[in-house]
Amino acid sequence: MHPEPSKAFLKSLIPKLLPVLLATEAALFAYYEIVDIPKSLQEEFDQMEAQEAGVNAELHALDAFREEHIYAYEALAAMLAVKPAAIRFGALNFGSGTWLRFELMSPQASEIDSYIQTLAANDWFRSIHIVSRTRQGGMEIALVEIRRPE
Repeated sequence: MHPEPSKAFLKSLIPKLLPVLLATEAALFAYYEIVDIPKSLQEEFDQMEAQEAGVNAELHALDAFREEHIYAYEALAAMLAVKPAAIRFGALNFGSGTWLRFELMSPQASEIDSYIQTLAANDWFRSIHIVSRTRQGGMEIALVEIRRPE
């Protein structure tokens, strides 16, 4: 059997335990204040939490857009600087897994081939390739893709 602690021992514990008791009380008070969240605040939080995935998806899409479209205007300027008079551009798209995707039109297929070779000599356009070719109304039309330079 254990002996009972003396009154002097218990009195000596009070100053030591008081800070612990006060800290515990303060923590419990703070906890109960946080738990009692106003309904409007909880609804706002729930709404924001529901929209978080959509916001993150939009941010990811913006980052991807920025990465895909890096130097697009500079590339177009470089392409136009060496473009022969016989070549015309058609539909132009940025992104969608490629850096640039566009149509080249010319009365002669050899003009398109020569222009592609000129562009391929530039490091930015190393990955240029013709996806498809058609002939329409006396014009050779080539769908061309260029992957973004690394």
